[in-house]
Parts: sequence; C-alpha cells; structure tokens
Amino acid sequence: MSRKYSQKGYDEGSREESRGRRPPGPRPSREGPRGRGLGAERSDVFRCRDCGTAHPIFEEILAETTCSKCGKALHSCVNCANFDTARRFECRVPLTAGIASKTKANACEHFQPKVVQEFESDTKKDDDARSAFDALFKI
Repeated sequence: MSRKYSQKGYDEGSREESRGRRPPGPRPSREGPRGRGLGAERSDVFRCRDCGTAHPIFEEILAETTCSKCGKALHSCVNCANFDTARRFECRVPLTAGIASKTKANACEHFQPKVVQEFESDTKKDDDARSAFDALFKI
C-alpha cells in the first residue's frame, strides 16, 4: 500500500524493509591492566579517621595509642576495618554487646586497623614541574 505522503508514522512496522541496527561485531581483546591507576605503584597506609595522618602499619595499635597529630584514639571502632554502620552494633564481627562510643578508645579484641592502598606520591614531580616553569622565563 502506498501513501500519499512518505512520512514516518504509526504503521512504520508494516514496511517490508527493516532499518534496524546491525549487531555489534566482536570486541577486541584487551591485554594488560585496564582502568585508572592499574599497574601504578601503591603503598598500604593506615590513616587516622579524624585528621588523615598516616601511621606505620607494622606498629601494634594498643587501646591507649593516640594519633600524633590530633590526639584522638586510634584503637576505636571508626578506625577499625570491621566498622560498618549498616550492621548490628555497627560491626561486621558478631558481637554480644555493642560499644557505646565508636570514636573513643576501647579494648575490643576484634580490632583490625583499617588499611587502605594509596598511590605512592613522588616528590620529584613537584621539583620537575617547578624547574620546567622556571625554565620558561629564563633568557
């Protein structure tokens, strides 16, 4: 059936020729690391939750250990790897009783310092950038 005007409309599907999308071809295989920062140098760091000061991982954190910068307790629930606000007593380890203050020091036997991986910073980059900037204005 032919129409007076060849406008696309409600009976577009009745046409015999299909103008659909072609199926995508095979994807090329990607070898090696993908994503941002994969393969970059990283270091394990334990940071204070309140001020962000890095502390050595190899040191044992006792109940009375405090941060060298802000003085807050490091052996507390908020600095623990098991701390999870969505869980019962806000801890991933099953506890019989909760700890009242999550920011104060405690003697929890399940404490594990929250260790994160960070990109290793290179201080030479700052010096190189400054020397490159200074080189622009030398005569």
